Amino acid sequence: MDKQYYIERMLETENLTDELEDQDAKVVIDWGISQLDNILKDVPDDDTASTKVTALMAIMRKVNHLAGERKSLTRSKLEAELTTLEQLFNQALGLKQHFSGSPITSDLLHQMSARNVLEFLLGKHPQGPEKSYVPA
Repeated sequence: MDKQYYIERMLETENLTDELEDQDAKVVIDWGISQLDNILKDVPDDDTASTKVTALMAIMRKVNHLAGERKSLTRSKLEAELTTLEQLFNQALGLKQHFSGSPITSDLLHQMSARNVLEFLLGKHPQGPEKSYVPA
């Protein structure tokens, strides 16, 4: 699989980062690129690789939306979006993330800066979020 092709695909797909400032958009793109080696490892063909990268990009798109629109989303809409993000993480990366189900989570996301939301949702590692962030 041609990793560079998928990097270029991410860089050219505007709706992965269109709701973020440039520095925050870079966080999302860098995270996505950092996932490619794991995603493409042991992939038998180009069709499977494309499907996996499309699922990864769905995570990036959802994170872009959540970080960019967090303040305008109602608590119930934010919870629904977090549930969808959990499903996307499971589908794309096989990770069981738990963002939803707690009013504390949605309340905190409303108060956080876009960068802190990104760091919370993407974490510093592929294993997922670190829960140590405080409101901005």
